[in-house]
Amino acid sequence: MIELTQSLAMQSAPLEPSDGVGIAQQLCQTLEDDIVTGKLPPGQRLEEPLLAKRFGVSRTPVREALQLLTASELAEKIPNKGVYVSLATPERLTAMFESMAELEGMCGRLAAKRMTSGERHNLDKLHHELAETVRLGDSDGYETLNRAFHNT
Repeated sequence: MIELTQSLAMQSAPLEPSDGVGIAQQLCQTLEDDIVTGKLPPGQRLEEPLLAKRFGVSRTPVREALQLLTASELAEKIPNKGVYVSLATPERLTAMFESMAELEGMCGRLAAKRMTSGERHNLDKLHHELAETVRLGDSDGYETLNRAFHNT
């Protein structure tokens, strides 16, 4: 099993709030990416002090990010032991994606009702740029724009 301390060799830049996205949410997104890409494998312990050091933040946003990860079932809190990356079973993945689809749909409806014309313009622009990255097969560009799209 990969030790979390090994990932400290690739120290991340300190996180700061940006574009209305708090540190805990940014940290959660980064950890989600690390879990999905296998950088943090199933069963890996997610230790608050090591994560705080890696990202140059206090333990409070790390704790909040771990709570978000457990709520999304990407991580599991085991009493008196800590938080671990969840084992991905077909049933767990199906339930997780169904929940995410429902939540994202609800968030999208609320955002569409409340957005300003400027925000709508930015969203349309990003949508067209996303389509272009798909046409060009630019997966890195797509990832960057997709994140911007969902943070708009």
